[in-house]
Amino acid sequence: MKKVLSILVATAMMFSFGVCTYADDTDTNYNDQISPQYSYTERISSTISKSGTTLTCTSTVSGFSGITKITITQELQKKNGTSWPSINGRGTTVFSSRAYFVQPYSNVAKGTYRVKTIAKVYKGSNYETVTAYSNSVTV
Repeated sequence: MKKVLSILVATAMMFSFGVCTYADDTDTNYNDQISPQYSYTERISSTISKSGTTLTCTSTVSGFSGITKITITQELQKKNGTSWPSINGRGTTVFSSRAYFVQPYSNVAKGTYRVKTIAKVYKGSNYETVTAYSNSVTV
């Protein structure tokens, strides 16, 4: 009996050792692949593209069924050291469960830019505020 118990304890000890893991320190951009769970918002995206000295900022927001209104505020941000102050902002309101807003900016100065999209997604008088940032582009 002691021999069987010893074998069981030894086997249990063999399988109880931890597994070695490590964290990768590379900077990986997953874009929209990982997203938090929202009550009213199905998807939000914020993109920026450039053509010469013209930037085109695009914000897309879609809500789940029953959404009555979406307000989008789109802020163009220019990198200043390690901060991203907003230099221009525009927006729209759509009485639908999907909203799409495109804003071009012509003749922008040299620098690194991104767009911040802030959306309020309404279901009746209740709403949630969601935010998305684009990748950055350099002019």
